[in-house]
Amino acid sequence: SSPSPPFAKPLCEEMRPHGLRCWWNLRNDDIFVFRWGDPEYVREFLRNLPPREQTAGYYVGSDGYVWGREFAGLQPDEPRQLEIRKHWYAFTLWGRLGYDLSLDRAFFEKTLAARFPELAAAGPLYEAWAEASKIIPLVNRFHWRDWDYMWSVEGCMDQRQGFHTVRDFSTCPTMQGSGLATISAYVDALAGGKAPPGREPLDVAAELDFRAEKALSLAAAVRQSAAQPAKELRQTLGDIEAMSHLGRYYAAKIRGAAALALFEKTRDESRRRRAVEHLEEAVGRWEAYAAAAARQYRPQLLARTRDLDWIKLLDDVKKDVEIARSATSERQRNP
Repeated sequence: SSPSPPFAKPLCEEMRPHGLRCWWNLRNDDIFVFRWGDPEYVREFLRNLPPREQTAGYYVGSDGYVWGREFAGLQPDEPRQLEIRKHWYAFTLWGRLGYDLSLDRAFFEKTLAARFPELAAAGPLYEAWAEASKIIPLVNRFHWRDWDYMWSVEGCMDQRQGFHTVRDFSTCPTMQGSGLATISAYVDALAGGKAPPGREPLDVAAELDFRAEKALSLAAAVRQSAAQPAKELRQTLGDIEAMSHLGRYYAAKIRGAAALALFEKTRDESRRRRAVEHLEEAVGRWEAYAAAAARQYRPQLLARTRDLDWIKLLDDVKKDVEIARSATSERQRNP
C-alpha cells in the first residue's frame, strides 16, 4: 500500500531495549492477477525498512494465495506457467534491490531488453509498467482495509459484504500516515469553510487518471513499435492496460463518492447530478477494465475474497448509479 509503512514502529520500540532484530514479512495480499513492476517504489520501500540494528532481513509472499502454477490464464503454457515465472519482474525487483539498492533504471531497462528482445527500446515499457503499478498502492492508501479478507482491489470487493459500493468509499478511512483526507473529513471541512486535513480526494482521483492515461499511451506506443511481440510481451501490456483501466474506474468512483457525500451534507441537487454523472462514467470505465481483464483471464475463486468475475461485477458497479439517484440529504434524514 505504501513505500513508507508505519506499522513496524511500535514493534521496533518494543524490541529496542532487548537489542533484537526482526525478519519482516512483506505481504502481497492485493495483486494476484496482474503483473506488477515499479522499481522506484521497491527501492523507496526497502530504504524505509527499520535500520540494520533492528532488521535481520525480509521475505515476500501472500497469505491465502499459493504461488504455484497460474490457473486463470486463457492462453496458458503447457504445463501451466509457475507464478514466480509469470511475475518474474516483481520478484526480480524485491530480490535484486534487496541486495543492492544502487541498481538504477538503466540496469532494469537492460533487464527488460534482455527479456523482450522484440522491443525497439525498453524505456517506454519501463515507464508504462511503473506508472500502471503506482495505481493499486494509491487506491489502497485511500480506501484502507488492513486485513486480506477485507479488500480485493482487483475486484472492488471483500469476503464479508462483497462489492464495495460508492457509500463504502464515502465512509472508509484512509491509511494512517498517508496524508490523505477521507471523503467525510473533506466534506466536513468544505461545509465548515476550512481546509481539508490532508490531500483532497479529488487530487487522488486526478493522480489516478494521470497515471492511467500515461500508462495507456506508453503501452500503445510499445505495441506499435515492437517487432512481432511474443506472447509474454502481449500479456504484459495487457496487464498494464487492465491496471490502467482499473485506475480510471477508481478515479471516477472517488469523484462520485465525494459528490454524493456533498449532496447529502448540503442538499445541493447539483452535487447529486454530478455524483450520478461520475458514477455513470465509472460504469463505462469498469466495462473497459472488465474487457481488458477478461481478454486474458477467466473468473477465479480467491481464498480470501470470493469469486473474481469482472463481467458479473458490472451489475454491482451499475447499482452505484442507483444509490446516487435515490439518495436523500442529511437534512431530509434528520429534519
